[in-house]
Amino acid sequence: MSTSTNTNTNTNNDIPAKIINVTSKIVPMHLQIKALKHLMKVKKKTIGASRPQVNFAETDLPDVNDLAIEDIDTSNPFLYRQGKSSSYLKRLRDEAPVHYQKSSAFGPFWSITRYEDIVFVDKNHELFSSEPQITLGEFPEGLSVEMFIAMDPPKHDVQRRAVQGVLRPRT
Repeated sequence: MSTSTNTNTNTNNDIPAKIINVTSKIVPMHLQIKALKHLMKVKKKTIGASRPQVNFAETDLPDVNDLAIEDIDTSNPFLYRQGKSSSYLKRLRDEAPVHYQKSSAFGPFWSITRYEDIVFVDKNHELFSSEPQITLGEFPEGLSVEMFIAMDPPKHDVQRRAVQGVLRPRT
């Protein structure tokens, strides 16, 4: 596997991503969350506050083993069409299950790729909020859409009860 980068050409911007990816392997998720919240307060910054308009042109994506871990971007829509999503997600699960992508076309975002971690995030709405949105990209200017999936309890629970009977597996 070829994931090394030339340490002589690293910039200061590369260092936080490397620290985050190494840390994600050894520090429990709840402590990572506390650290991130503290960092966000200190920097007074919102992740993904402004995202550029994106027009994708499809190109052949590299094999995941030819990328540095910080260069893996699961937001590329062609990852799925080219049949490479499984290998990209497997590598993240194995090496960086809590992965920060700082330079996607949609702005920075976190990928959580292990089932246990996803369940933890889903059950802890006080630590992790779905509001105001959980999608990459932005809605067109002036359009305000409130999505059921992007609501936190108790608002989400009220909406869920309204459709629970219709959305059962047997239905």
